[in-house]
Amino acid sequence: MHDTAASPYGYSLNHFDTVTSEEGGFEITDTSGSGLTIESITKEGYELSKNVKTHFGYRGYAEKFIPDESNPVIFKMWKRKTADVMVTCGTKGSIKIPSNGTFFNLDLVPMKQADADGDLQINVQADTSNVKQGNQKYNWNVTINTVNGGLIESNDEFLYLAPENGCTPMWSADMAFDHLDWSTQISKSFYLQIRGGKYYARMNLELMTDYRPSPHGTALLRITCWLNPTGSRNLEYDSRKTITPQRIAQIGLEKAIEEARDPDERQRKYDASLGIPSSGK
Repeated sequence: MHDTAASPYGYSLNHFDTVTSEEGGFEITDTSGSGLTIESITKEGYELSKNVKTHFGYRGYAEKFIPDESNPVIFKMWKRKTADVMVTCGTKGSIKIPSNGTFFNLDLVPMKQADADGDLQINVQADTSNVKQGNQKYNWNVTINTVNGGLIESNDEFLYLAPENGCTPMWSADMAFDHLDWSTQISKSFYLQIRGGKYYARMNLELMTDYRPSPHGTALLRITCWLNPTGSRNLEYDSRKTITPQRIAQIGLEKAIEEARDPDERQRKYDASLGIPSSGK
């Protein structure tokens, strides 16, 4: 089924709805135009990748798309599972850490600088002794050690299922001043196993190494983390099933997990505490 609407730019837009085959394939026929835009692709229980190409130019475009039935365009989707309860934590913006080779120890839950080992030990070493901020390239490196755990870098778009194997106690990256893609900062995603492998988590990390060059030696670190407190590898997130470290401190981990697994009941209790009548649902 399709509809035709006038465009303010003087051309017409033809709108189509179509259903794929059981194998997921589809094609648009018996029409013509200068380009094709996919407005949405939906399937119950699936999430569309944000990296898929959704516009294809046929005429008047520098990069012309040529359809090839033997080489179809693939639209990737992630099959959702049942989202589990998740402890969410982060650095609340960027925090200052040493960039002179001194280890910065960090606890993840609750997220705070650790007096002793912590869950992570982060070491940044930036050779900025002769550098004026922003004016010159320099060598730098970062190392992340896990204490009684492991981590693995991931380029997965959906970090929803932690791997059973592959985590190592340490991860590091080096940036030489003459690196082709030299930058003062990095942004990485990781799967984690912490506290003796008891918990799985996923973590986004952003690091800027030149916040204050030597002799101060200060970098900026931002971390966001989602941890499954049940020991499951399932890291699929539902905001309604969030557990905060503060809530764990108030009622304990087991009660916090039980509460988060029934978000509707939790909402009813919250409403009752405010004197809001129950909807009865």
